[in-house]
Amino acid sequence: MSFNALDKLEYANKENETYVSFVDYFNTELTKKKTQELRSIKEDFSVYIKLEEDKTKILEGAQDTLKGKLRALKYKVHEVKSQHENEIEEFSKKITLLAQDYEAILKNVQDANRERLEIESDRKTIAEKMEKVQKELDAETKRLQVTTRKNESKKEELKNCKLRQDEILAEIEEKGTELKENFITLKEENKGAKAIKKKYYDTKLLSRSLVEQFNKLKEQNIWDIQEKEVIQQTIKEREELTAELSQLIIAQLDPNVDEKTVNKLDEIMKELDTIIEYGKNICHHIHYLRQLKLK
Repeated sequence: MSFNALDKLEYANKENETYVSFVDYFNTELTKKKTQELRSIKEDFSVYIKLEEDKTKILEGAQDTLKGKLRALKYKVHEVKSQHENEIEEFSKKITLLAQDYEAILKNVQDANRERLEIESDRKTIAEKMEKVQKELDAETKRLQVTTRKNESKKEELKNCKLRQDEILAEIEEKGTELKENFITLKEENKGAKAIKKKYYDTKLLSRSLVEQFNKLKEQNIWDIQEKEVIQQTIKEREELTAELSQLIIAQLDPNVDEKTVNKLDEIMKELDTIIEYGKNICHHIHYLRQLKLK
């Protein structure tokens, strides 16, 4: 049979371990990323505020300088007016130009004040964004802590699951060994129809436990369609082999039984061993699937 459930179980276990490692790595990288984003926002905001403060200081300095020059010019006009009446008009033009320059600079200062107010608004917005990012970082940290605890719990559950799988495999192996030994004993101790019949029914009851385990798992409906078909086919083959084995055991009572019949009995016993081993692998895999579903 091509279906190898044990390999599939080992792959699922490795995949789960890979998932746990990936979650740990993802949580670490996400924390680093959030912290870096917050630091970048703080640095950009500090540089932006510094530039705007320098710009405001320059404009205020220029305004003070122009005010000083304007006062000096007014004083000079007053002084020159009494001495040089002809130069008054020229100075008046210069004063007009200076006044226009002053108005332009004053407008720039007003624009700078308006920009300062906008900066204050932006600062508030950035502060709110920083607070939001900090809250997201705190929430992410809490989520990572919860995820870490869940991962630890899953690791413990996986460990318990593996222990239970070992117990089930040991139990099935013990029953399979006993089944094989009963058939061997049945063949070697062919002392009469009554004894053979009793051993056959004892063996049939013992082997039925494997079918009962399959039926219990079947009632729980925890596998996919492919696994269900494989198990149903396994049970059907076991029933066919058991029926054929019954006929061969009865035929063995005949003192004239031929060697071909005896060899056929040996072949069926080997096939039963194969089915029992395959059943152990299926039970192993289905038990793991049940544990995953319970999670």
